[in-house]
Amino acid sequence: LIEILSSSTHGQGIYAKVDLKKGQRILEEIPLLAEPKDTSFQGILSSFNSLSTNDQSEFLNFHAHASGHVRWKAYRDFGIAWAQLPEHVRKVVSTYETNAFDDYGVARIATRINHSCVPNTEIYLHDVNELSNSKKIMQLNAIRDIKAGEELFFAYTGTMFVGTKERQKSIQNWGFQCACEACQDTDEAKAADTLR
Repeated sequence: LIEILSSSTHGQGIYAKVDLKKGQRILEEIPLLAEPKDTSFQGILSSFNSLSTNDQSEFLNFHAHASGHVRWKAYRDFGIAWAQLPEHVRKVVSTYETNAFDDYGVARIATRINHSCVPNTEIYLHDVNELSNSKKIMQLNAIRDIKAGEELFFAYTGTMFVGTKERQKSIQNWGFQCACEACQDTDEAKAADTLR
């Protein structure tokens, strides 16, 4: 149904291989790195170290952005400045913080879905209990019809109903500036901003 391709503006992205219908389940996956019970950076490092070598390599290939928030959390959890942390530790924790879904962790495929304030998909997270082993499951569903070849997007934050400046501020921890149709400097986008 989908494939990972290079995106002209986003590095990599997820694209529809076939036409997708509104409401259609596109993807269901368990996390590559589940959110640990200890959500400190020490807990995240411990969980990362328990991954297979192949899974660690895949995880480290995801985009990482060391925002001010990440640097502050690192100081809080390790007690030393960001620049004093080993490069490997900085890469793991910034990759986790850039790509993790709250109450889930880092997804193997869904991590590649880019942001738009005008998304065409929605993500649902839920627990599945199998013989008392609880698993997190992520489902990705189309919220409108999507044509083959179209890139899939979802909104990283719940700020679709606020103005452009507020939306841009809310996504700064991911290290990009949104350029979706709602954030472009057009008369239509400005008019929509006044309605929000």
